[in-house]
Amino acid sequence: MPIPRERQCSAVSRPSVSLPVLPGPRAVRRSKNGPRRAAVLVLVHVLIAVHIGVWFFSGMRTTISPLEPSEAMYTLNRGLVNAGFVLFVGAILSTAIFGRWFCGWACHIVALQDLCGWMMKRLGVRPRPFRTRLLPWATTILAVYMFLWPTIVREGVRPAAISLGVWERVRPFLGEHPPPVFRSTAAMGEFFKPDFTRTTDFWDTFPSWYVSIPFLLICGFATVYVLGNKGFCTYGCPYGGFFGPVDRVAPGRIRVNDSCEQCGHCTSVCTSNVRVHEEVRDYGMVVDPGCMKCLDCVSVCPNDALSFSFGRPAIGARPRVERPATRFVRRAADLTLRGEVAAGVLFLFLFYAYRGMLGQVPLLMAIGMAGIVVFLVVKAIEMLRSPSARFHTFQLRFKGRLRPAGAGLVGLVVVCLATAGWSATVHASDWIGRYLDGEITTPYERVFAAGYEPAPADKALAERAMAHLARAGLPRHGGVGWIDQPDHHRRIAWLAAVAGDWARAEEAMVRGIVAGARTKEDAPRDLLSGLVTVASIRGTGTEGAIARLRDVLALCPDSGTIRVMVAYGEMARGDARAAAEAARAAAEHRPADESVVVSSADVLLQTGNIPEARELLERASAGALKRSAAVRTVLGVAWAASGNAEGAIAAFRAALEIDPNAHSARQRLIDLLRALGREPEATALDKGSNRR
Repeated sequence: MPIPRERQCSAVSRPSVSLPVLPGPRAVRRSKNGPRRAAVLVLVHVLIAVHIGVWFFSGMRTTISPLEPSEAMYTLNRGLVNAGFVLFVGAILSTAIFGRWFCGWACHIVALQDLCGWMMKRLGVRPRPFRTRLLPWATTILAVYMFLWPTIVREGVRPAAISLGVWERVRPFLGEHPPPVFRSTAAMGEFFKPDFTRTTDFWDTFPSWYVSIPFLLICGFATVYVLGNKGFCTYGCPYGGFFGPVDRVAPGRIRVNDSCEQCGHCTSVCTSNVRVHEEVRDYGMVVDPGCMKCLDCVSVCPNDALSFSFGRPAIGARPRVERPATRFVRRAADLTLRGEVAAGVLFLFLFYAYRGMLGQVPLLMAIGMAGIVVFLVVKAIEMLRSPSARFHTFQLRFKGRLRPAGAGLVGLVVVCLATAGWSATVHASDWIGRYLDGEITTPYERVFAAGYEPAPADKALAERAMAHLARAGLPRHGGVGWIDQPDHHRRIAWLAAVAGDWARAEEAMVRGIVAGARTKEDAPRDLLSGLVTVASIRGTGTEGAIARLRDVLALCPDSGTIRVMVAYGEMARGDARAAAEAARAAAEHRPADESVVVSSADVLLQTGNIPEARELLERASAGALKRSAAVRTVLGVAWAASGNAEGAIAAFRAALEIDPNAHSARQRLIDLLRALGREPEATALDKGSNRR
């Protein structure tokens, strides 16, 4: 069979290349460290299960805070020194000695990626790493954003914005931050507090299960299939943004002796996408910060030329050859420089679009999605520009003809980009609406004052802002997005009030109340108060406000807060019986809500139902609210109203035992002791409060 002309070799036109001749073909040995590392990673998951089990069998009350590096964010942002922070600091310090070992031997996401790689290998699929020069910087940027940016804002941006008088305008986009911390030892002592036990819901800082499962599938499996082994570690892991640079100064490294024959077995088994044989040839050690010290390369070397040992770190290492391949070949990416820039811009756009999509997609999942879609776009362009193209076992295009798999790839890319465009539109609409809201100068007190007339400029701004925010809302509210949080409707209600559109303001408040009632926080009290205020402005009075609250209650029948507001409204109208009924219903619907129980008892006390109020408070203090100082304080008031001074004193003292800073309980106890003629006790208690 003749060889086609374009595939023939010409000894005249092409120079010969001298290749090393090895002693003979040798099969790559199986790594002995693979099973060991798998056993360690399984043990990590067993310990995670034990940790969750301890919390569950303790009655879901108390356990060690999650041993997750992301918990360190709350240390720098909120001052909570937790177990995750200690783990992260320990991992970084040990990395400075042993190199980037934590990623390879202790990370649960790496375990999922390795499992995916093992499964694909069994199926005959060998993922090829997607090599770029710009996208790996995403891990460093992400690390700075997650762990350092809150401190930068608190210590630098916030003071500068305040001094320039623009803090109120930029605060909605930067979030709430405390005053600078690192300017005095006293401030640091007040800010950083131990938080090594989790006494609330163990899952408070984790996404829900219906988000966690797609997250694990995308970041643990899909990234490996599309981007290669350790794909998420390369392009999406913020912890790698710390471990990689620290690895450069670590004395512990993979090193080589003179027995190396450059057989390449080490590179063939490396699951960290490191070209080991080239690095040890050029530097005498592995300098790539992506090396996770799995030690597979050491295990399979046929000449035992590789070992893990301590010596000179990678930083400042000088190559042993004139043109090291690790600098000039491995860094040569799959894309041209122009393609790199385009891919980087697309990556940033996709990350912005996917993060928070549908109010669910977390930051790390958005990173993984963005990296996958960038690769799919690159592959689709490559397919359309080449007569033949494949991806793993799929023939995308053959001899200029698009195959079904190729058509499927194009369709998938179109869907991904269209979804990103829709999500970006929602994000941008919400951002623009909040920005225009910050431009409004009319003060809150003036808007809700009698006889308010909107200024033309602020009215126009408010209407524009409402249009953008409405576009980001639900389709049933006239939008194209998904945003349905109380704060979203609260902002629209405020803008409608600024524009003088009280009907729309009331409608937005009702939507915000309904959205809030769907959460465990119950209906937002400020929106309920605003609804009453708007009813007053519209001239319907107390009866109109109560009627509107009852309408909202029909939409949120389990809300204790709305029932409390109705109770206070009925009491203001003079209907003690209706007020007491509403208070009873509120406490019945929210027996573990401190605010609802206290308010319900207050209404019962004011309507003369003292024994019933006392019974309600005693039941609460013996049950879910036994650690509530507020409940004990009102119980003391109920005992005092019943004429039982000793019972009141006991309740007030119990409140102070729970919270020594409970000012109301302390003052009521002092007044009661003085009324009973027990001045020495009252004076001692008063002096104690002054010392505090």
